[in-house]
Amino acid sequence: MRSFTVICSVYVALLAGTGARAAEPALQSILTAVQRSVPSATLVAPPKDPATFFAGHFSTSPEVARRAGNPLHGDDLYLLPDQTYFYLSWTDISAHSEMEDQGHWRFDGQFIRTQSDQTVPRRTPFHDHAFAPFFAKIASEKSLYLLETSQDFPGFVKETKPGDDFLFLVLARMRVAPIQDAAAERTKIWKSTGQAAPPK
Repeated sequence: MRSFTVICSVYVALLAGTGARAAEPALQSILTAVQRSVPSATLVAPPKDPATFFAGHFSTSPEVARRAGNPLHGDDLYLLPDQTYFYLSWTDISAHSEMEDQGHWRFDGQFIRTQSDQTVPRRTPFHDHAFAPFFAKIASEKSLYLLETSQDFPGFVKETKPGDDFLFLVLARMRVAPIQDAAAERTKIWKSTGQAAPPK
């Protein structure tokens, strides 16, 4: 198996290319491709209350560290139950996370869609994103995963091999914790960036 560092290098190269974004694939075609590597993957039935159902902290599955060692960098997506979101990045040499984007999210019956409010200074253009939600049982643990469709999914299709779920674990974001209190979570998120309180 390729190391986590090599996998991440491929991932970074895919994201740092020309910025071209693939046309959005159909949800069923995404499921079919994912199931070649993760047979347990299933679609999420549309919930009655998507804001509560999907709310959570999404990050790299802990299974990646168990298989390949602790990563040196990563990112975290927070979907709050008030349908705002925050996207942060981190490295092992920094005491604080870096705010990369924030905005609003919604579930359209198939995909979770994020729309940036474009308030966070960036060196690259803002993009709205779509995430395909799946349940999958990996290492005896059934969890909710989100796979971004325009960059991560094409990278997954290009690099993965049938029966090898490792790249899915690297590229998909697993819900590592639910979120129930949007205000409290927002305060924690901003504190993790080194700010004492959310900006007014």
